[in-house]
This record gives sequence, structure tokens and C-alpha cells, in this order.
Amino acid sequence: MAKTTDTIWRVNGIEIPVRIVQEWRKSNRVAINKDKVILRVPIIGGTVLKKPFRAWAINWISQQLYAHPEIKKRFLVKEYQNGDLVNLPNKTYQLKLLSQERKTSMARLIDHDTIEIKYNNTIKEKHKRSKTIESLVSRIVGQDQLLRVTHRIAELNDQFFQECIERVRLKNNKSNWGSCSSSGNINISTRTLLAPFEVQDYVFVHELAHLKEFNHSAKYWSLVESVMPNYKEHETWLKTYGHTCSY
Repeated sequence: MAKTTDTIWRVNGIEIPVRIVQEWRKSNRVAINKDKVILRVPIIGGTVLKKPFRAWAINWISQQLYAHPEIKKRFLVKEYQNGDLVNLPNKTYQLKLLSQERKTSMARLIDHDTIEIKYNNTIKEKHKRSKTIESLVSRIVGQDQLLRVTHRIAELNDQFFQECIERVRLKNNKSNWGSCSSSGNINISTRTLLAPFEVQDYVFVHELAHLKEFNHSAKYWSLVESVMPNYKEHETWLKTYGHTCSY
């Protein structure tokens, strides 16, 4: 069974999340995914990452950050400030940040459009602190927008699909824009709420179409096109500007 360890490395002054995976293999391997560096190392030899490989890996990561600015952007930590605004097409939220001595961080919506966040002031790593605040903002925005999204998905379903929807959920998901289960559960990434309404509708239609065609076959895409003839424009928007949909 593989053993996983998460840590943070500083490379060229940037905090890089690193996941070290010890598994049954003969050689080392390093790769960069959407939000972290993955190091795969042999499980034999103990839990300490060997210094020569660590040095080589840091140098390799440094070269990738220099050669690919788009990769570097993934790891630039957002510094949240008190009073920051989160702009959705239908609503703007203001952040109220409170650094406190507490064991856990929490957030709540106050005064209709203010997200109050109380976070643990012992969190020193910028990446961890940023990730904590981002997750809390995403959760509160999702809770506040759930009713609107559920109603909109129901409207599109009634108009074009007439299928049974079990439940709609908004999740802090960065790996996709949405998903649909065979039991009728539709999950939408809270990142989608930062996109224009027409792009949001495309994501909703994309998942609703899976209630009829649980695949990405030609028949599936034909169904999507019959509902939204210009869906490819919205696909292009997500590929081009999707990285800007971040809390």
C-alpha cells in the first residue's frame, strides 16, 4: 500500500505544495498537476526523501516554473485582505477577515453580503492560510447561491429534459466544473458561479444532458447542441478564462 506525505517546498521564493508518494516502484518520478507537485519514490529505503533526488527535483521544478509561466501562476498564493470583494454576476460579497487564537477556522454570512471569516492566526504558511480562506469563502458563497442554482437547473430541466433530479449540490471542486451521477445527483463546482450566466447555463445543461446520456458519445453532444447550439463558445470560454474563476 502506498504511503502519502504532504509538505510545502519553497522554490524560487514560491511555496509549492508537494505530495510524496511511496509505492512499490524501482525509480523516482516527479510530475506537476493542477495544484501540487507529485513525487513518486520507492517504498523501500525508508521515509526520508534522499537528498540528491530532492535537490534534482527542486531544480527540475524551478526549470518548469521558468519555462512555463502558466504553471507558475498555479502556485502564486493569493494574499487575502480585509475588505476584499468577491464578484459574481449577480452579487458582490465583501470579506471581513479576523485573525484569532482559535483551534479551527470558521465563516458565516452577515448583513446579506459580508462574509465574516475567523481564522487561526497560528497558520504561518501562506499557501495553507490562503487555501483555508478560499475554502471558507467558496462554502459560504455556495450556501448562499444554492437556491438560485437549484431553481435555474430545474427550469432548464423542465424546459428541455424532463428528467428526475435527486439533488443539486455546490461543491468546492477544482478538478471539473460539474458532475452527474446515475442516481440523479448533480454536483456543480462553486467556481462555476464566477463565470457569466450563459457559461453557467452551459455547465448546467452539460450535466442535465447526462441524465439522458450517461457518456460523452456523439448522441450526447447532439443532445447538448439541440439545447444550446453555441455550446462550443462556452467550452472555449471555460478553457480560456476558467483559470480566473477562483475565490
